[in-house]
Amino acid sequence: MNKRELQIQRMQIHRQYHRPGSNEHTKCVINHVAMRPNSWEHEQAKALKAWELMKEGKQFITEAKEIGSNTVRDLVCLDDGEIYEFETDPKRAARFKGQGVNVIMIDRNRGSAPPGGSGK
Repeated sequence: MNKRELQIQRMQIHRQYHRPGSNEHTKCVINHVAMRPNSWEHEQAKALKAWELMKEGKQFITEAKEIGSNTVRDLVCLDDGEIYEFETDPKRAARFKGQGVNVIMIDRNRGSAPPGGSGK
């Protein structure tokens, strides 16, 4: 795939999402890690995956709401359309079964605490 084709693909995927709480014309910022009131470990894992994608030269959006749905995705890679969800609870992770979503399980007992807090 050449650069032009890749850019077209990225924009096609990007147009399928918008910022939560906004109308469908308000798009998510590309290569920006948006944070919501999740656990410290959740946000840390999302930022790490975003960093890995950037190192690979890929583009992404975070906290993106699918147009025509109430589903907010943690991270979407614009290069290949891969969707990533970060979960600490196996029961919550099970809801993504069969949806083609990459679920990354987070161990809340591992990792560093946020500055000035415990992260729990």
